[in-house]
Amino acid sequence: VIWDPQRTETISVDNPATHHMNVDYNAYEGITVQGMAETVISRGQVIVEQGRYCGRAGQGEYLKRAAPELI
Repeated sequence: VIWDPQRTETISVDNPATHHMNVDYNAYEGITVQGMAETVISRGQVIVEQGRYCGRAGQGEYLKRAAPELI
């Protein structure tokens, strides 16, 4: 991960830099954050570049985990 500690973004469903899910809401809507991942590399492949997701479907791997003991 290459991190830009100076970059600020306001979280919003209308901001592709902060919203990557196929839903029309975000619990953090309107909050301004400082520090963003500029580049993310997974298994030698760039999946985020200049703050934008550029991976492809099926590129990840689901890791099943047991439910926490508190549940």
